[in-house]
Amino acid sequence: MGLRPLVPRSAGREAAASRVGVVTVLLFVGCAVLAAGNFVAVPFSNRELAPLWGAGLRFGLAAATFAALVPLLRVPWVRREHRRGAVVYGVFSFGAFYALSY
Repeated sequence: MGLRPLVPRSAGREAAASRVGVVTVLLFVGCAVLAAGNFVAVPFSNRELAPLWGAGLRFGLAAATFAALVPLLRVPWVRREHRRGAVVYGVFSFGAFYALSY
């Protein structure tokens, strides 16, 4: 049993693989700017705020922003059976990374 291709054979894999959408490029650039800007902004916020206050404020604002975007974009909330996995991923992926980087 092999893996199925992501692109249908009739579409031509070369043509689909060479196409990069504008949205993809904009999302990549946005993520790169935010990720790079994060490590530039943290030392400035640490001058005025204690590290945990600065991180808590940033993550609190991000959580409020995402919570406000969920109904606007009509994205369903995480279902109960998947919530534990989402929390574990968030704690280890974001919580542990930022705790150790601070």
